[in-house]
Amino acid sequence: MAFVAGTTLTAADLNAALVALSPVGTSSPSGAATVSINSCFSSTYDIYDIDVYGTISTGSSPIALRLRASGSDDSSSNYAYSLIIDNPTAPASALATGQSSIALMIGSTGLIQARVTVARPALAVPTSFRSHYVGGTTSPVQGFYAGVHNVSSAFDGFTLIPGSGTFTGEVRVYARRKAA
Repeated sequence: MAFVAGTTLTAADLNAALVALSPVGTSSPSGAATVSINSCFSSTYDIYDIDVYGTISTGSSPIALRLRASGSDDSSSNYAYSLIIDNPTAPASALATGQSSIALMIGSTGLIQARVTVARPALAVPTSFRSHYVGGTTSPVQGFYAGVHNVSSAFDGFTLIPGSGTFTGEVRVYARRKAA
């Protein structure tokens, strides 16, 4: 939105200009084996942020994501990702291809907090992901994942899948406003 000298600004004009993120989906699961949010992606926006905060019920394992269309997960082997885990006792890096989901964070019984950025999921082009997370409370670990779903289809939602146990917490989805 461009403002022109001499033009009267309304509260709506200012609010539209100031809001960079629009909430488009939320879930507050308790003891869920998976967490699905439907109809949160659309062609109106290109970039989305998914904020995850909570715990898993057992151990420390990856939490993966699958894209969804019309309420159905795409579990084809078209996901690939790389990771860097910054853990003082066991640092790691890896590449995984031909996966049926994309790992984006490590869950913990103590804490998981992550931001996942998703690019162009509702367009019929490959979708890219990147995430930064922190897990644990007594010996916190941080990590970074990046990857792609190499399918030229449009998706309108996603499912989070803990590698073990169940997830309790909050998942919020925000669309990034396009620059005017």
